[in-house]
Amino acid sequence: ILVSGRSLTYTKKIARIIDSDNYIISNNGALSYDNKNKKIIYVSYISKDDILKINSLCNHETEILYQLLDKDVNVLNEEDYDKVIQVVITTRNKKLLLDIMDKINNIDGIKVTNKHRSFYVPGYTSSNPVYIDISNSCVDKKEAIKHTLKYINLESKDSIRFGDGINDIEMFESDSFNVAVDNAIPEVKERANMITTAY
Repeated sequence: ILVSGRSLTYTKKIARIIDSDNYIISNNGALSYDNKNKKIIYVSYISKDDILKINSLCNHETEILYQLLDKDVNVLNEEDYDKVIQVVITTRNKKLLLDIMDKINNIDGIKVTNKHRSFYVPGYTSSNPVYIDISNSCVDKKEAIKHTLKYINLESKDSIRFGDGINDIEMFESDSFNVAVDNAIPEVKERANMITTAY
């Protein structure tokens, strides 16, 4: 099962590259997808009201990417408002994004499911813009894995999970075998049964 914070569109490309046509969990756990049979196993959409609230927090310094099942777009058509799985806000203004994150935390029903490493890894620098991923408040990779394992008739104890970032912490359960990559954040390494020697 390929598990990613990225959109389904992007993760399908990765699946083709690694020759994996089975199952995909994308959008930080907002979507679980049977790639072979082209079937949704589990999905959590963001409501139009919440999308409008997110939009109201942004300005000319931000770029918004709406991730749907079949496409990623910067501008939503009216008929696409009920198809948004995840919203990604990108900017070069880190202070502005911190302010947006603070306001998102005060909106019932949605949450920041992932954010740029510079927000949680001390000393991490990058020349790229910073970003946050926003989903429904019930969304995480652990929940999507639960639905996927049920769909394929496996138990959590039969799974091996690999992770490195903040959006992987929840999916490392006590009964699964958890592997942290060498450059993982400390919180992921603390929950791991094994840490790789290379990444």
